[in-house]
Amino acid sequence: MRPLEELRAEINIELYRQRNGAVADTMRRMSGGNTLINYGVSLPTIRRIAEPYAPSEPLAELLYSSNVRDHRLAALYIADPSRFDAEKCRKWMKEVRTLETADCAAQVLFSKIPNITEIATELLDDENPIIAHTAFMSIFRAASSKKEEIDDNKAATLLFIANKFSKKQVQNIDRSTLSALTFAIDTLNRAGHTDKSAVFIDSLPQEAKEELSWLKEI
Repeated sequence: MRPLEELRAEINIELYRQRNGAVADTMRRMSGGNTLINYGVSLPTIRRIAEPYAPSEPLAELLYSSNVRDHRLAALYIADPSRFDAEKCRKWMKEVRTLETADCAAQVLFSKIPNITEIATELLDDENPIIAHTAFMSIFRAASSKKEEIDDNKAATLLFIANKFSKKQVQNIDRSTLSALTFAIDTLNRAGHTDKSAVFIDSLPQEAKEELSWLKEI
């Protein structure tokens, strides 16, 4: 087996070759002072570079511990979801630093971990809104991938989670929160629970209700 540092250096070279300074500068300005080094490589390119190395838990751990945005995203495509227990899953969730990583990790990694709903629910109360966002999106990404299994009981659980998340964010319902709620409501609608999601929308603060009311018409 090749040394991990050699593999990390190989990936770093490929990512660095694909760097985009203009994109990186824009991301830095939008990140609110995030200190991660940023090559500005697109997610599809990161995925293309990373996937030949998957699965490799040691390499994923090494890359995820990096202070380089592109390394951390590459780790998500190299990690093996089946190797994550509850403790490791929560540890990785608590180390998410940006909304971009939150959404990517929820989609490509955390949503594929068994029992993610039970694992992530306790992090909905985290004081860091990015961690709460990560947990919420992981739960609903998993639900969306199996929407045919969302019966009335599962829908009730998901609505409880959505309500808990929205109440936590009530003082800061920003664009990322609205985006997360939109995905959640759309997931419930596609599973046939439009009446339940409409009631949930009506329970939201006025600003959020106005933003999301169009979902009641789908």
